[in-house]
Amino acid sequence: MSLVYIQKLFLNKKIRYAVVDQAQVASKHTELFKKMRDITISLTTRIATLTPNGGDVKFYNTIDEAMEDSINYDLIFIQSVGNFIKSNEILKELEDYTKANPDFFMVAFTLDWQLEHGKGWVECHHQMLFVNINTWKQVGSPKFGGWDTVEEELPNYSRSEENFHDKYTPYWMKGEPGATLGTRSKQGTGFIKAAFEHGMKIDNFTNAMRKTRLYVYPESETSELHEAFTRRNTRLVSNPNQKKWIRTLSPAPTIWIYNSERYYFEDTEKTCDTYFGPASGFKYLDILNGNEKVKFVFYDFHQKSIDWIKQLKETWDGNDFPAYINNQSVEFNEYYKYVNKDIETNQELLFHDFGGEENFKVLWNRFKECEAEYIVCDLFDLEQVKHLIAKTKGNVPFFYYSNIFATDYTVINFTLKEITDHHNAFLQLIFDTYPNGLTHGCNEFGEWVNSPIKNIHNV
Repeated sequence: MSLVYIQKLFLNKKIRYAVVDQAQVASKHTELFKKMRDITISLTTRIATLTPNGGDVKFYNTIDEAMEDSINYDLIFIQSVGNFIKSNEILKELEDYTKANPDFFMVAFTLDWQLEHGKGWVECHHQMLFVNINTWKQVGSPKFGGWDTVEEELPNYSRSEENFHDKYTPYWMKGEPGATLGTRSKQGTGFIKAAFEHGMKIDNFTNAMRKTRLYVYPESETSELHEAFTRRNTRLVSNPNQKKWIRTLSPAPTIWIYNSERYYFEDTEKTCDTYFGPASGFKYLDILNGNEKVKFVFYDFHQKSIDWIKQLKETWDGNDFPAYINNQSVEFNEYYKYVNKDIETNQELLFHDFGGEENFKVLWNRFKECEAEYIVCDLFDLEQVKHLIAKTKGNVPFFYYSNIFATDYTVINFTLKEITDHHNAFLQLIFDTYPNGLTHGCNEFGEWVNSPIKNIHNV
């Protein structure tokens, strides 16, 4: 579950977010690679907005290319295509780790095959790494290391007695004095040897970090995975992570009872005649901070959300929202969804952003006096959008579309180019119809924009 953060993470740090094809998925299945790349980049850009200047997200063929191109950064967060971030909490976990371990080399998925099989030495898996660039330079800017089988003197190491699972996933490994003749045959040994030779400790990703992401191993059963994705059929693959991902591809209707972002429109002109917005949360109340009275038009892809926001406006008096939602029938409460772990935290953020509970109630009561319409609409269908914006009263609509062009569902079912085209066509329709209209929402990468943005990314 993601959180809404009040301030940026990794302040005063320059971070490169690198998405790589270390396992060469592109050479095995072009279409699967494109989908894996698009999803990984989209989800990564979404969390990168929490860091100064939105971080810097870029695709590379290999980990070595990413490292060589990032020497002027402080930190690099590397993910292979097919690594899907499910929660932005990963960044807070990594920030806390960095503060506690300012001179660390890297956090990785390290595997001790020597203990498990008695051979093969150790491995650093390519799926995800978090590297301190300065420390990497200090140990000689090593190459990551491929799958070569080499007999040589290998640095000694110690490791935790505990494992995350089995015998080969230690909590940490650390270089020790001396070396022993052995055979290495796994990936990532360039990084590991350099760390061990300098007596450094490499921590494995913690359980809290692991829970925030899912790696679907697109390099394994590649054709089967593409077919399973296309047909939404878990029986076509055997990998448990692949099965888990396929099961998520047909989402049920949801009712967002709180917003998944801040409750105000930042750096945005709000003076308008008609407000259009998703049938969710309470962010729409902020439009009344710039207008005495407006017409509200709520839209959503799901009828359940439309029914919810209509009932909320008509029946809730603005007091004790937690009690109100708890008293609703299964018709609504089985579809509730929110971020920030619990109701209490969401209530605190809600009142914080509106300047306190009393200010919130004032806005709510003003909202109840405003005209409102409720429309089922798919923003990817321009004919439906035309019908929607025809509900405008006056000449200046404010159209809020949240992250509709950057949801998990969207990036799974469309290519990034298709999403970009839909986003631009949607905005063009609004501004062709209402030249003075105002818009606010996310592009296909989860970046907030206030006006049409075209052709600014190449991936």
